[in-house]
Amino acid sequence: MQNITPIVLSLLMSSFLLGQTGKATSSTSNIKIIQKYEEWRTKQYKLGKYETPEKCNPDYSNKENYNGPGIGISSDINVYYTDLNNDNIMDAIVCFEPLNCYGGSANMGQGRVIIYSKGTQYLVDDKLIDDIENNLVSGRIFITRASYGVFYGEFVDYLKDDPNCCPSIRKAIQITFSDKKLHY
Repeated sequence: MQNITPIVLSLLMSSFLLGQTGKATSSTSNIKIIQKYEEWRTKQYKLGKYETPEKCNPDYSNKENYNGPGIGISSDINVYYTDLNNDNIMDAIVCFEPLNCYGGSANMGQGRVIIYSKGTQYLVDDKLIDDIENNLVSGRIFITRASYGVFYGEFVDYLKDDPNCCPSIRKAIQITFSDKKLHY
């Protein structure tokens, strides 16, 4: 049997989760989405893009010869279910706060993994929102929900004297999956 992490176990304990319509979504789709996320997460560790949970701590990361990525994947995730591509199959975006393995209180932004159906399989896109964010002059994007093919969230940015905790600039945003564009 495949190793089930606490993330998967907590999401599978409920056989139905609410989706975009307020109706129960298929637990089979939910399970496939979470399994795809777990595959993505495992691949990121193997590629060295994120530090494993065992090594993402100051005791390990602050060693003199440490040469890892310095960021980890939080086990605290938010999964927003919606039909992104209008095929009547539930898709999702998984959002998490990257962990600072060195310790401290740096704002690490948000990790986002889009998992969408195509035919009989699920595909992963972990670059779409990062690419949009990287094209901004400054600021960050935080996704807070998804519905009917649209990601909703907030754009945040700092004024010169803002502390790291508290950006002054905040705007509601939408990113439409079909056109892959940011809308304020």
